[in-house]
Amino acid sequence: MATAGSVGTGIVPGRPCRPRAGAAGAPAAAVPAGEGRCRSGRALGVEGVRSGLRGSTGFRVRVAAVASAEGSGRARVVLTREAGQNDKLGRILAEMHGVASLEVPLIEFGDAKDTKRLPEALRDEVWDWVVVTSPEAAKVLVTAWWTAGRKPLRTAAVGGGTAKVLAASGLAPAFTPSKAYGADLAAELPVGDAATATAAAAAATTVPPRVLYPASARAKVEVQEGLRARGFDVTRLDTYDTVAVSSLHPSLEAQAMGVPVVAFASPSAVKAWAALFGTSGWRPHAACIGKTSAAACTATGLFATVLAPAEGESPGLDTWARLCAELAAQTPE
Repeated sequence: MATAGSVGTGIVPGRPCRPRAGAAGAPAAAVPAGEGRCRSGRALGVEGVRSGLRGSTGFRVRVAAVASAEGSGRARVVLTREAGQNDKLGRILAEMHGVASLEVPLIEFGDAKDTKRLPEALRDEVWDWVVVTSPEAAKVLVTAWWTAGRKPLRTAAVGGGTAKVLAASGLAPAFTPSKAYGADLAAELPVGDAATATAAAAAATTVPPRVLYPASARAKVEVQEGLRARGFDVTRLDTYDTVAVSSLHPSLEAQAMGVPVVAFASPSAVKAWAALFGTSGWRPHAACIGKTSAAACTATGLFATVLAPAEGESPGLDTWARLCAELAAQTPE
């Protein structure tokens, strides 16, 4: 990764960072004040922070100069996930498609109303399933699981990215749906063993299977409602929140203007883009990881083209990268 400019150090103190999983699965210890770790869990430094951003979560990253491109040549795709979470997509674009990218983090993750309740729920109650629908939800679950004493859990992951986070920390999922969507997970989650995952088996179950659903505070209700419709007893805990960044370093904002494609993984990032660039007159193409982000992009009217995985096509990083590359190829340099 090529990084231009020097990066200043330090954080203006705000809410403490959530510990992240360590190399052996254990959550990393909280970083002492002054050592500088943002909510993404990556220590501030040349490799860790490549953009200046100020959100509403109470802290600010200070930088002297900001420029980051994955691949060679002029950036063709803006990557908008949380700082430090864009590397995999950037590598796929560079190595598989020869497309350079620019990291412009538009969201931050913070605690939600049920964050502190999660360890207690894992320690004191028995669950037939713990359903996880995003990599960030998986990270929060892993931290809470270690805090609660690592009782055996049976987990279900919505897709490959979420499954990898769980597996790396000792919670390899027992189930993933045929397509990486919450609705498919809700429709396909086994009612007990996989062999008994039928409506008849659900009806014959005298005690409804208990499901814990640690979710984003902004997640829709389709997962819990879909599971309840099939006879599951679902407890949803809002364990993290997604906050839109409210401003960018002027240098990074200037770099993003004119890049032909923007990659979105959440409606919150779309909202942030609209607030920051909505009056600029610039109409890039939008490549979305799934249908929810695509709907948010379309609703803004700010994008020349909006692409998402086709019906029946499984979402994921490879598909997302292909969509980005296709849109970049349509726009001459």
